[in-house]
Amino acid sequence: MTSNVVFVEEPSSHLLCPVCKNLLLEPMISVECGHTFCKACLQNTGEGVASLAECPVDSKPLKGTRSVPNRSIESQIDELQIFCKCGIKRLDSRNDVVEDETGCPEIIPLASQTSHEEECSFVKVVCPNSALCGKVPRSKLEDHFQECQHFPCDFTERGCSFRGTKQAVEDHIKSCTCQLTSESIPSVVLELQKENIELKTQVEALNHKLAVVEQSHESLLTHMKKLEVQMQAVTEKLNDTNGLRSSSSPGYDSYPPSRTPSTRSMRLSRSGSAGSISGLRNSMEFIISQSPRSDSWQIPFEFKCIGTLMGHSNAINCIAINGHKVYSSGGDFHIKVWDIEKLSKGCIQTMQGHTNTVQVLVASSDFLYSAGDDRTIRMWRYNTAGTEFKCRNDAHAKSISAMIKVEGHIFTSSHSFIKVWTAESLELIHTISGLHHWVRALAVDSKMERLYSGSHNSLSVWDTKPPFALKRKLDHTYGSIYSIAITHQYILLGTHSQNVQIFEVETYAHVRSLGGQIGIINCMVTSPDGQFLISGSFDNTTMIFNLENFLSLQVLSRHQGSINAISLRNGLLFTGSEDKDIKIFKYFKAITYSSYGIHITPGKDT
Repeated sequence: MTSNVVFVEEPSSHLLCPVCKNLLLEPMISVECGHTFCKACLQNTGEGVASLAECPVDSKPLKGTRSVPNRSIESQIDELQIFCKCGIKRLDSRNDVVEDETGCPEIIPLASQTSHEEECSFVKVVCPNSALCGKVPRSKLEDHFQECQHFPCDFTERGCSFRGTKQAVEDHIKSCTCQLTSESIPSVVLELQKENIELKTQVEALNHKLAVVEQSHESLLTHMKKLEVQMQAVTEKLNDTNGLRSSSSPGYDSYPPSRTPSTRSMRLSRSGSAGSISGLRNSMEFIISQSPRSDSWQIPFEFKCIGTLMGHSNAINCIAINGHKVYSSGGDFHIKVWDIEKLSKGCIQTMQGHTNTVQVLVASSDFLYSAGDDRTIRMWRYNTAGTEFKCRNDAHAKSISAMIKVEGHIFTSSHSFIKVWTAESLELIHTISGLHHWVRALAVDSKMERLYSGSHNSLSVWDTKPPFALKRKLDHTYGSIYSIAITHQYILLGTHSQNVQIFEVETYAHVRSLGGQIGIINCMVTSPDGQFLISGSFDNTTMIFNLENFLSLQVLSRHQGSINAISLRNGLLFTGSEDKDIKIFKYFKAITYSSYGIHITPGKDT
């Protein structure tokens, strides 16, 4: 009874039980020693015989002695003055309480607590219309009724489920079918007939619109077929051009102009056997060998799908590249290895060790690092045939969602934490705690000085060197951050539902949003010169944006599932998806044609 009350003045010590030190509850006085105890502290039964061994005040033996109720003490306790529970409030920082000036001002005897709270106008009660309204102060219940959205229809017992404001219910009752009488049936039937006529008119209008849409659809299909024919003609001209250029290029000597390797999409078999890929081997390796090494992409350009890597049995979540090796992993727990120079061979190696989904891969010059839902960080040597070099178990309490290597440190993130490890031994050297929700994205600037971490409605910037201090925090309203990319000018955030948000890298001012994709932006990468952004989305598309004018340049739609991973190397774009495949796209510098049929390379005069 007294555990939730606040006394105006602290009770006298003689009103406290010498055993439990709390206010006496059902006070009983011992006939033997004369001291008063709580009934429960003194005896285990209600027979008036003490079970307490001895008195804690004077050490007199009490077990088996008699005790009687102390009516005098009980009356004093009942008269103790307390605050109404609606007249106090607790401080957030501790358990102290203070008077609430907006609450109940009453001071009442302890014995009247229950009866007072049954009538107190400040006590919050549940709305009688619906518990969905929450609790409302009793004094404001009438005001609440003026806007309550859950008044039931008067004919609820007859099966009517309508609920709304008081006025809405009154209007509803006029036509409620649950109150039908012999007098009201004709008017209700007439009203239903009118509604039926209106519905028929609406259906006819919709059928007309559907016919128009179907006609437009047929027209669009015809137009698309014409465009496909035109596109095929342009492609043939482009192939002829490549054939002419190959006659003076050593890299094309082995291919006659009429047999220039096609850049159309090709799927590689999961086994990589010679029988299934023999017709693709030379073509694929030739195309890969021609990938540009330039750090600058020139408009106009486009990416074309030149192949598909198959072999994973579940979604692909991450891709990393070291030298000419591509590493991929995801929901099948395995890390697969592909050779860029010999992609036609398919998967050349499978590295096993993880016991749950792999979320991140990081490729350094010496080691490959992996982490994921099994909460481990694993190191792999490149030259030991996929043998695990080191494993850090229980690196985080929950799944590891992001990882990045900055010089001699490995940064990993999970729910509310970022941890810093030595890159050589995976020894924990620092923990950043207290972050908001999941930290799903980590990125670093080109100077390796600033670490960027993204969580829900928050971007944090940290020093990459001890003591790893917080340099800046940017709060926003664009939702959870799933991916981050940094250029010399912009911070680019891939968010949950509002696409890519762009901020100035120095001032942190919001520049604009990049639209065009639906749902989560899972991954992003920028071109080597930072002028173009490639983003992968939950809507199965990969988009390429020009960061000078923020326009979309190309949409790649070759996957049948969410794009979860993107990696770029020397003009080759690798995308990993929920559909278990890796698509390979190649950068092509577009060629325009003058009105006289002369081939013009953009950026050069003829």
